[in-house]
Amino acid sequence: MSPGSPHLFAALITVLIALTGASAMAQVEPEPGEPEPGEPKPGEPEPDEPEPGKAKEGEPELGERGDPDLAGAGLFDLDDLALEPGQPAPVRITASQSVDRALDRHPELGQARLRLRRAETLARGEGSLLSPVLRVDGNLIHDEEPTQSLFEEGVRVTDIARTQTQLIKRFGWGMDLTLQFEATRFESEQPFVLPGGIRQVQRIGPNWQESLSLSLRQPLLKGFGAEVNEAPLRAALGQRDAARLDLERSASQALLEVLVAHSELSFAQATVAVRRRQQAIAGEQREATEALVAAGSLAEIELDVIDQRLALFEESVLVAGVELISRRAELSRLIGDDDRTAWGAEAVQLPLPAIADADALVDLARAQNPEIATLRAQVGAQRIALEISRDGARPQLDLSASVSQSALSEEGFLDAAGQIAGLDATSLAGGLVLTVPLDNGRAEARLEADGIELQRIEAQIAQAERQIDQQVREALRLVELGLRRVALSDRAAALSRRTLEAERARFRAGRSTNQQVLQFQDDLQRAEERAQRARVDLTLAALRAHHLTGSLLRVLGVEVLP
Repeated sequence: MSPGSPHLFAALITVLIALTGASAMAQVEPEPGEPEPGEPKPGEPEPDEPEPGKAKEGEPELGERGDPDLAGAGLFDLDDLALEPGQPAPVRITASQSVDRALDRHPELGQARLRLRRAETLARGEGSLLSPVLRVDGNLIHDEEPTQSLFEEGVRVTDIARTQTQLIKRFGWGMDLTLQFEATRFESEQPFVLPGGIRQVQRIGPNWQESLSLSLRQPLLKGFGAEVNEAPLRAALGQRDAARLDLERSASQALLEVLVAHSELSFAQATVAVRRRQQAIAGEQREATEALVAAGSLAEIELDVIDQRLALFEESVLVAGVELISRRAELSRLIGDDDRTAWGAEAVQLPLPAIADADALVDLARAQNPEIATLRAQVGAQRIALEISRDGARPQLDLSASVSQSALSEEGFLDAAGQIAGLDATSLAGGLVLTVPLDNGRAEARLEADGIELQRIEAQIAQAERQIDQQVREALRLVELGLRRVALSDRAAALSRRTLEAERARFRAGRSTNQQVLQFQDDLQRAEERAQRARVDLTLAALRAHHLTGSLLRVLGVEVLP
């Protein structure tokens, strides 16, 4: 070693320490015989492992621990994630901000809101089904008819004015009650020929004929009962309720998609940050190698080795950047961002489901899962359709009855109305009308088809409940597995960091090679990416569990408005 080499080597060590910072000083190999962090000291008993889903003694139960950090805070900074030099830093967006934007702009949610508004409008319209109906009609007739006979010759002129007013009230059990008032004004001119050829015109009227009647029609078979006559209203209300459930289902599914995309974007960011950091470490390793080559401690071929690996690191950063752009575009689509903003997603924070209470969560899912609730609404609508079909297959037997008052006057409208008030001429009528189709095959086929459809939907609900049972338990198993993966991958990443720093120290001391350092660096990159993937997978498993149990909106504190 040439004179001055010790000073050069000391200066190089000082520069490397300054570059690596406090992390390099803190993460060093443990002294021989010293246990690694988290391991028991010699002679101490190993801590008991808690049961799956159970917290250690003194810790809150799973599901009561608040919001765990599922993002791995401190691994990256959004300000460093601009993919090209000179580009602005990505816009920070939290999970709650993504949710708020999705509630306003998600395309499927917009369609679900429109379906609900339509169903509410139709239900409001069917609410007036039993409201009274007023019907008024009138007509005028002016008739000029030529006549010629032994005593009549000329043009007969007739003027008739008629009006009819009906007030109709339908009752829930099927009866129609009609109050009707009818008035007719009659006036005519008739030409006569008297013996001797004398012509004369006789005027008749004006005469007033009026009647007031009250009639009813009551179905006794087909069309009888509130189940049939109020079926359109109940069907409309059921469709409205189904549309509300569909809106909640769409909201839960949309927010699940948004938060999955948000989490995947967070993972893509972490991947870019991890690979950039490894690229920077490799750059530092090249500087150290270059200094050692210049000092004559290493062969120049070592620079080729490190340059080749730097190229691979740069390529891996580019690949991760492409994935990051794709994840940003997906989140922009789901939250309705037409400007395609370069988002930087912050971590999704949400409580984990209580995996120890799997049976209770399965029961909760069967009770309020959005898909099953929608199917139950379909069952209600189909039962109404079955009632209508069953009624349509019956013969029709109607009871009709009426009472009326009539009047005829030459004195005018009021005089005729007075006769009606005096009950001078009363008429009563009643009867039965039976209608039996000779071939009722169409109605019977419709009844059978609706019964089959009801059985199909009920079978679909039973199948959906079995699937939900399996899916909820699988999601809870993934949550439990995710918790263990996060703990193990964090420990593996920490050990990989310590091992790499130790190997770099050995390299600076001349006891290792670039190949060995780079191998440990690859191990660290994979360990850190696995740690980030474990956190994201745990988040996704928790999201799916909340969605399956129908509690995602409640957990997020979201109320979906029409």
